[in-house]
Amino acid sequence: MKKLIIIIIFNFLIIINCISLKNIPVIKNAKNLSKYEGKKVSVIGKLSDIQWQHTIKNIKTHPVVLYFDMDDRQIVIYSKKDINSKETLKVTGKVIKVIWESKKAGENSNFTEYHIILDKYESIK
Repeated sequence: MKKLIIIIIFNFLIIINCISLKNIPVIKNAKNLSKYEGKKVSVIGKLSDIQWQHTIKNIKTHPVVLYFDMDDRQIVIYSKKDINSKETLKVTGKVIKVIWESKKAGENSNFTEYHIILDKYESIK
């Protein structure tokens, strides 16, 4: 009886995991990432040869900083390992909010960007 219960629970967890993977939204425009803060998303684009100026966060588990060009703008992706690809990629990961506070005298401005902590990626042909 215990084995049957364990098998049922195990199968249930597999089904839930498969369903949740299929429900990951694919975001076409980087400006929409703010709507998905803290959630897992996929984005499509290419690794950039040109690094625009971005606020960078130190993510100990994902120390590699990658610049990723989407259709409308560039975003930052944090990865465990370097990715060397010129192909179009679909990257999936968690959206995080990164805030930079201006330190200029007399200026009280905050700048916000949304980055992705990479879980996985795949080439899009």
